[in-house]
Amino acid sequence: MSNVLRECLGQFCLITATGLYLIHLIPQIIHTFKKKHHHDLSFTFMWVMLIGFMCDYIFALVEEMPMLYELVSVLGLGQMLLWIMLSFNHEHRIETMILLTLTIIGVIRTMTKIYLSALVPMTDVIYVVSQICFLSCWLMQCARSVHAQSAQSLSYMMISLSLCAVYFDYGAAWLLGWRTSYLVFGLIAVFYHSIVQGYLLLIKRKETRYTL
Repeated sequence: MSNVLRECLGQFCLITATGLYLIHLIPQIIHTFKKKHHHDLSFTFMWVMLIGFMCDYIFALVEEMPMLYELVSVLGLGQMLLWIMLSFNHEHRIETMILLTLTIIGVIRTMTKIYLSALVPMTDVIYVVSQICFLSCWLMQCARSVHAQSAQSLSYMMISLSLCAVYFDYGAAWLLGWRTSYLVFGLIAVFYHSIVQGYLLLIKRKETRYTL
């Protein structure tokens, strides 16, 4: 494969992965808005994923990551907050939840700027914590769904988009020649998410009703 073709394919995978990360929680928010019961939803899964997005957003601010990286982090954080609030109370007005979400994001951004000097030496730890959260949260939800023998509270499309994002992300890393440590971790993540999220998709397929 020529270097030019490899670069083009790598950039395509990177852009596709970024787009999927930006939108993958939207089907879940729509699904939760329509559904009133969450007996098979692990709230630990949701809170751990929220912590992951918070750490990732702080990491993006401290490391002054590219705007696109920060956008993925802040939208992921905002969408998670909306999902959690919808899950706990369907009676909230959407406008109120969006305002509260923007306020929380603003507070995180302000506090990060204030304590920037203290956070700089901890960036590696913050990044590792975020990745551990993103890995472990799916295992928690899988355990809950296996126990309930149901995954009706989860959006089939959300799981699928999330899994596709992992594949394209690793494809970009391999094609663009990112550092070895990232490739090794990424390969582990690909196998892990394929098993855990793949099992959740299998449970969803066995259910008789499908929604966004």
